[in-house]
Amino acid sequence: MAPLRVAALSTDSATHYPLPTNAMPQVKTLERNIEDIEGFKINFLHSRNGRDVNGNNNIGGDYPYKNKAPARYTVSKWTENRFKSNFPGFDVEVLDGDGEPVQGNTRLDTVRSSY
Repeated sequence: MAPLRVAALSTDSATHYPLPTNAMPQVKTLERNIEDIEGFKINFLHSRNGRDVNGNNNIGGDYPYKNKAPARYTVSKWTENRFKSNFPGFDVEVLDGDGEPVQGNTRLDTVRSSY
């Protein structure tokens, strides 16, 4: 009988959950990672119908940033410069401290201060 092979594991630095090295991240993990970096919550949305993406779905893509976006960025600028370039095919809603979606012209410092 051949020996059992076990995939190498890496650690997701934001959540410290062990992940197989070839695993695609779950939406809920990406949402938490983005919140940890940016200081606000988001929801992934399907671009074709605007519905919330199930947090257990595995999707491609990564959020490669280690520092939060500048406070002067608007939600629209953050969406175009940081989200869309890393998650094509998805839309996003940025949430304020009450869990409500904010308008695209809202500055990120305003969003962050609502928490």
